[in-house]
Amino acid sequence: MRDLNRESGSFIYLQLFKRIIQNIVPNQVAMNKSKQEMLEKCHLYYRDNKKEMENIAKFEREYTSNQAIKWYTNDSFIYKLVNKALRTEDINTLYTYRFYIRDLRACLAENCQLLREYTSKMMVYRGAKMSKTEIERLCNSIGHLLAVNGYLSTSRNKCVSEMFAGIGSNNLSNTDNIEAIIFFIEVDLEKSSETILADIQHLSSHKDEEEVLFDFGSVFKIESMEYDEQLHYWKCSLSASDEGYTVGKEYINYAENELGKCDDIELIFGSLLLEMGEWSKGRIYFENLKQRRSYDPRISFFVGLIHQISGELDQALSHLMRAFNSIISQKKEFMAFTALVCCSILQLYHMKGDLNRALRFGDKALELCQQVSEYENVMITAQVLMSIGLVHFDKGNDDTSLEYLERSFRLLQRICPFDNPAIMNCLNSLSCAHYHKGDYNKALDCLLRCAEIGEQLLPIDHPIISSIENNIGKQFYKQGKYDEALQRFRRAADIDERTSTSSSDGHIVVLNNIGKALYRLNKFDEAIMQYDKAFDLIEKIFRPLLDHPYVAYTLKNKGEVLFALNDLFGAFELFKQAHDIYERLFEPDNNHRDIAKCKYLIGLTHLALGNEQKAADALDKALRMWTNVLPKNHPDLALCHQSMGDLHIQKKGETDKAFLHFRTTISIYEEHLPVDHQRLRDLKRKLSDLHN
Repeated sequence: MRDLNRESGSFIYLQLFKRIIQNIVPNQVAMNKSKQEMLEKCHLYYRDNKKEMENIAKFEREYTSNQAIKWYTNDSFIYKLVNKALRTEDINTLYTYRFYIRDLRACLAENCQLLREYTSKMMVYRGAKMSKTEIERLCNSIGHLLAVNGYLSTSRNKCVSEMFAGIGSNNLSNTDNIEAIIFFIEVDLEKSSETILADIQHLSSHKDEEEVLFDFGSVFKIESMEYDEQLHYWKCSLSASDEGYTVGKEYINYAENELGKCDDIELIFGSLLLEMGEWSKGRIYFENLKQRRSYDPRISFFVGLIHQISGELDQALSHLMRAFNSIISQKKEFMAFTALVCCSILQLYHMKGDLNRALRFGDKALELCQQVSEYENVMITAQVLMSIGLVHFDKGNDDTSLEYLERSFRLLQRICPFDNPAIMNCLNSLSCAHYHKGDYNKALDCLLRCAEIGEQLLPIDHPIISSIENNIGKQFYKQGKYDEALQRFRRAADIDERTSTSSSDGHIVVLNNIGKALYRLNKFDEAIMQYDKAFDLIEKIFRPLLDHPYVAYTLKNKGEVLFALNDLFGAFELFKQAHDIYERLFEPDNNHRDIAKCKYLIGLTHLALGNEQKAADALDKALRMWTNVLPKNHPDLALCHQSMGDLHIQKKGETDKAFLHFRTTISIYEEHLPVDHQRLRDLKRKLSDLHN
């Protein structure tokens, strides 16, 4: 059971899956194929079970669609396997059983309609044994909505539920951790139009149980929890509810409509897997599909995306270019798909650090967008604009980046003015642009909105949540709240591990950020371990190791730890390597913020080594570059002014200049840091000493 007040994302995708299955147009060839696919899986699972193998053979010979409920109540192979897949939320396996699931839902819906014709209200019961932890969770969730993963078997007869709960036998099965519970479920069929249930006593192999079966994914409201002191069991009152189906309803309708534009059920389901963040399962699914449909450029496209997500960039490029070359010369109806492929190639070259080539594919994608229908134009154009904006972000063109991202956001709001993952992705990207411009409040507003949408629409371990957690951590980091930042960064890393994305390029950034937080907490050895892990991953993804922003970024960060450890020559060497990579990647005269940061760190090292003139030259260059590209209150400017102040103190007779630099530093930090932050206190003390 799932508490929708705390976690609704997986429920939303379960609803989408149900709609996909429900909307499959019955085609005898396709249905026979899906039936055979299901039976092959059942044969494989029960190959050593003679009884179930006989049941499978009987099913293959005798089954008809109107017998779905009867087969479910037989407690045979199909009952066990479908419920196992539902219990574990194995969406891939559920798709394999789509032949039977569709029939069962149709039979339940038909019987539910008959039920509605002769009654409007029902009370049914379900007895069970639950752990004290689960009981406590229910007690703390009064008024919450509860979604059931699987089909829910209940009874009209309360005595049957008492038997299943072990009541009446002195509750001998109760232990220190397990207790009996009966769910009293009230169903108002006039109010609960979305609830599908059927009285299946006449079809059941156990007629004395008076069974009433609810479709999987049914939603109930927890009305109350009481304990019966005399019979020693919990009584949980539930009411069937349609409220749960309003969670993300606009997005579900939108996603169903988008998926419905494709008449290929195999592609529809594969797309759903990727939307859910089930990338490992998506990889297996599309690799198997590729074996049967190697000619299809759409399969090449999805296989390319999987490789891209997995950090296998050369394989990804091969598949995406194959898809692009297969369709670029085809008819106009493929233009939208071609633009989408171009956008993915843009993103791939961005990941490889080839930013200029990425922008060329962005221009091609925008050109193709002009040749498709207005709706498709808007949707794909928004994606392309967002991707171009992120490339400009890495090129250091912050104003241009923000312009593209805001254009993308406006288009997305126009075409889908409701919470959805596309809006969330764009807000996440916008947060990065605001972050680099030093507008941390706007960045945090974007991220909190992202988190709100993600909590409502996505499974809790969706890979996109990792990116959001990482970016929220960066906001804490800039505020000097390093423990809170570290907590967020590690949460992002944990999600990457659980979702098999710890080999992706995004994980390099997470490892670096963990290292930066540990460095600020003076845990230098642990910080270096994180940077070494990042280097290992960089080598794995970008082999052979070429100039790449992530290489420079990690060198710079590791250099800061060596500087803190007073290994000044080691630090200088890493800062210089990072600086040179950035200069080769970006034009040296474009005032790129990362080149400026390296010049600043080089200047800081010269200052520590006593090379005053070299320190002054480097710091002056960094300050001029940052002044040209950053807002006047950006924290990086404060860093440079502070170091310039330290330099002027070191030089005799330049305290007036030092005073001006420290005062500028304090005025900038006062806009970003808490008033009691240690850095501000130290600076004000230093300023006071200069006065005296």
